[in-house]
Amino acid sequence: MGVVGTGQITLYDQNDSPVASLSLDRCSLPADASGVVTDFSAAVTTLAINRGGIDESNLWTVTVIKSAGLTGTLSEKTFTVSGLTTDAGYVDFTATRPGFANLTKRFDVGKIKQGIQGSQGVDAPKCLGLYDYASRASITGMVEGSLAVLYSLVEGERGIYAYVSSAWTRQASPTPDQISRCFLYVIDAVRQGYGVSSDYIGESSVSFEILLAKFIYALRIRLGDTGAIFSGGYDENGNISHDGDGNDLPGAFISGTGAFAGVGAVFKSLTANLLKTLVEYSGSWVMGSWGSYSVVESVAVWNLSATLLPDGKVVCVYRDEATNRLRQKIRNANGTWGVYSEITDYNARDISLATLPDGRVLCVHGVSFDNFLRQKVRDVTGVWGQTTVIDSLSGSYPSVAVLPDGKVLCVSIGPSGYLYQRIREIDGTWGSASAIESATCDYPSVAVLSDGSVLCIYRDYSTGYLRQKIRDTNGTWGSYSVIENVNSSTSSLAVLPDGSVLCIYRDYSTGYLRQKIRDTNGTWGSYFVIESVNSGFPSSVVLLDGKILCLYRDFSGTAYLRQKIDSSAYSSIPVGTFETQVGAGIINVGQNSNGTYIKLSDGTMICYGIKSIISQEWSANSTINLPTPFVNTDYVALITLAAGTAEHAVTYNNSGYKSVSAFTCYTPYSPAGTYLSTSWMAIGRWK
Repeated sequence: MGVVGTGQITLYDQNDSPVASLSLDRCSLPADASGVVTDFSAAVTTLAINRGGIDESNLWTVTVIKSAGLTGTLSEKTFTVSGLTTDAGYVDFTATRPGFANLTKRFDVGKIKQGIQGSQGVDAPKCLGLYDYASRASITGMVEGSLAVLYSLVEGERGIYAYVSSAWTRQASPTPDQISRCFLYVIDAVRQGYGVSSDYIGESSVSFEILLAKFIYALRIRLGDTGAIFSGGYDENGNISHDGDGNDLPGAFISGTGAFAGVGAVFKSLTANLLKTLVEYSGSWVMGSWGSYSVVESVAVWNLSATLLPDGKVVCVYRDEATNRLRQKIRNANGTWGVYSEITDYNARDISLATLPDGRVLCVHGVSFDNFLRQKVRDVTGVWGQTTVIDSLSGSYPSVAVLPDGKVLCVSIGPSGYLYQRIREIDGTWGSASAIESATCDYPSVAVLSDGSVLCIYRDYSTGYLRQKIRDTNGTWGSYSVIENVNSSTSSLAVLPDGSVLCIYRDYSTGYLRQKIRDTNGTWGSYFVIESVNSGFPSSVVLLDGKILCLYRDFSGTAYLRQKIDSSAYSSIPVGTFETQVGAGIINVGQNSNGTYIKLSDGTMICYGIKSIISQEWSANSTINLPTPFVNTDYVALITLAAGTAEHAVTYNNSGYKSVSAFTCYTPYSPAGTYLSTSWMAIGRWK
């Protein structure tokens, strides 16, 4: 029999029931003390209906009932609140469809009122300090209610005392306010060996943690969500505040990773080895070859992303194909992987990670139920925060990178398949999206180059070719150019220690993983295959030892998460900026074929190396090229024998050639052999 018709049919499990969900279940609106709300933009929610993992929202009709005092409009399945005259209200959604039971969801809306400003209180008498119980009669400067901490070898005598009716009275159960004002001196008494803290704070029901928090607050130190400690002119992100004349306000900032900044900060009697500073190292790095793969996770995964932490660990977030939820695995600095943990309880996809300057990790990802991009942030303790929607523009395949100013660039696929960009400010807020390529695209990947510009690699949907676009440091995007004219798909970028860029991508026709290198001058080399089995969704990271880690999905049958590591390595002097102990004054260390140099903060520079004087240079001037130039020719050069005998003298030739980048040496003899090896050192100034 011939074909009588074609079409398609969707099969459901008979146990699948439609499930309704709101993009936002409740919303709290800031209001003044009288209950006036000036901004309702956050009070927007959309109803979605899924059945068997398939979005069937378009098959349902939605109506709403609003509580008294709440006003707003329903557009399709999205309700926008425009007014609320009561302290709290709600919107009841009802979804109907012939042959199915009605579905209902409630959207709660409430006000958070600002408190009424109270009158200025009277300052409580301060704690006068720590004193010996036996000498309490000699304390001066007290007024009614003054406090003091008295120490003694006798347990019943030590404690917090209040000056009441012209006498010092021990407080058997001091109030939390009294304890917070005396806590510093209590700690000092305990440190000196006069009892324990409970001898002073009594049998109060207030916990030690609460007392410590009150003490920290009293010292005007604030603890932020980033794990930072900050005061004075700094906020929790390290931003400096200014006075009315534009001057920096004094203060200090310590990030969650220990990075310090200070305006007007003074260090007294501090051991230098307790402090570290950043030193730039300009050694060499040699790219190696890729090793064999190993399995990281033996369950089916989909897309993934990885990022390097400041301590050398690697965070990898991937989508579990069985549950469609996001999981994380941590690779320790020694190369071992921990067990996975789930970080979402909803269907998610299209992941991109970036390590923020303060050590936190930003995860931008998509979802299947409304196609809005979302973000999660992992703090420095490893705890993931709440998920928030970036904006209401549909998006997929995001790629994020941290810009030199600490902001984050996100490039993703948006409406019509065009490339869109968004900027995340340092305070975590996102700007509006804007199109940067008005052609249908796929799978963007971004990386910040050494000069601060941004490289974006993406797939042209019509041809499958890989294209590149460059974002200038002023934020302007240039025209595209093709870097691979074969059908390709998912890709990843990593800036290598020498400033070149590694691009790993999937050849669409074979499924193999290929790599191409972009030189520092912007030219791309030829590709070669690094994995000759069907693979995809690569994510590459440069490890602290200079090796490259590539994580990817096996498409050849198992869908497991795999890794490959190459044998790249630094020379004895690495490349990059690393923490170094304060005290030496070193700000830059470099090495090349001419030798090694060390720059000190006061302008002094030391250069050294080994020179082989070949036979053609015997009894003649031999040139020694410096690894980096001095600022002038007032440097001093020293030369010694590394091998040879006494008669093989080598001297610095003052009458010979000398410049900021080279000098000559001289040997008056003709030793046996083909060369004479000498060691040299030059000391001068680099500024």
